[in-house]
Amino acid sequence: MPAVATRLRAMVRVMSDECVYILAPSREAAAALLGALPGRRCVVWTDEASARAGLPEAELLIAGSLPAGTAALAGRLRWVHALGAGVDALLPELPAGAQLMRVTGVHEATMCEHAWALILALTRQLAVAVAQQDLQVWRRFPTTSLAGRTLAVLGLGAVGGRIAAVGAAFGMRVVGTRRSGRPVPGVAELHAPAATREAIAAADVVVVTLPLTPATRGLLGAEMLAAMRPGARLVVIGRGGVVDEDALVVRLRSGALAGAALDVTASEPLPPGSPLWGAPNLLLTPHMAGWNPDHAPRVAAVIAANLDRRDRGLAPLGLVDRARGY
Repeated sequence: MPAVATRLRAMVRVMSDECVYILAPSREAAAALLGALPGRRCVVWTDEASARAGLPEAELLIAGSLPAGTAALAGRLRWVHALGAGVDALLPELPAGAQLMRVTGVHEATMCEHAWALILALTRQLAVAVAQQDLQVWRRFPTTSLAGRTLAVLGLGAVGGRIAAVGAAFGMRVVGTRRSGRPVPGVAELHAPAATREAIAAADVVVVTLPLTPATRGLLGAEMLAAMRPGARLVVIGRGGVVDEDALVVRLRSGALAGAALDVTASEPLPPGSPLWGAPNLLLTPHMAGWNPDHAPRVAAVIAANLDRRDRGLAPLGLVDRARGY
């Protein structure tokens, strides 16, 4: 047994000597990752040109997205860790033999908080209050109470489950969709993704936490949005591309929807000419639902823990099912 333990420790040291390549979106992210990986050999790329030059040598990679052509360039790549929970920017260029992990346990609480900030801003019409304050106008305006209303959460995973629990605490009837079909506390009615129309048709507020996959891209198109109740509100904090933005603008301009809030859009940053900027009763936030002051070090800690699990031969956390896209 002591000989076996010695060999295992030697294997860990060898694997820990492998070089970790980092395609960093910012200096803050790079610094946090380097700080979380003491003793490991790391190479940081700050632009795609450097990454392209180094990808043929990389086996272990940390990145938020991959340059075009990575699948052909990175023949040695075997282990890739995303910098966030979404992996739609990585999958198209991921080599067939590479394992992909996403960040888990970091974004759930703040995303739930942000979703409810948006829901309350819409239902209590805070934009009207801000506009009146700027004009020094003291005038009451209509608002909506949530108690007794129906909340639909599309994607009852870790984030969606938290949002559902808060909705139930507000006295709302909560429905939603979940691929696994496992019960979720506080959810009165659970639907399969194929029954999304039924879930949103019953709702006064619809919250979308879905990842962007081939199955969810464009899911809320014109017909699906038309199935929502007149006067309902839509909040999207999952990934851009799940909602047909042109169709959403049409519904908002017609008054069919009372309001919407998007933290994510199909193109980011949102282009200056996008009709979303001028859509009535639309609240936009710049993809910040998962952010908190400790975001970078917390993400780095998750990635460091997964590298340690790899060294010890343990299954990774947040392993992505490539067929499902999350």
